[in-house]
Amino acid sequence: MAILNQIKNDGEIFWKRHFETDEIFQVKFDFICGLGPNLYEIQVSISEEGKPYYAEQRMIHWIDEAAFLPSRVIPKPITSAA
Repeated sequence: MAILNQIKNDGEIFWKRHFETDEIFQVKFDFICGLGPNLYEIQVSISEEGKPYYAEQRMIHWIDEAAFLPSRVIPKPITSAA
């Protein structure tokens, strides 16, 4: 959306991308996890959008529970003040 609204000028505009039948593609997420400890579910959907506006969406395929993301807190060791 930032590229489409000319806030950013580098990168491909995803809404103009055309996918061929049986084309395989991958999505990589890279983020800092701010989630609390729990088991989170990832849902995957493929939709067709006439405009880059989420209310104008035609759902083509949906996978519930496509993957799970466990999040845990790694405890810090307790040190005594000397």
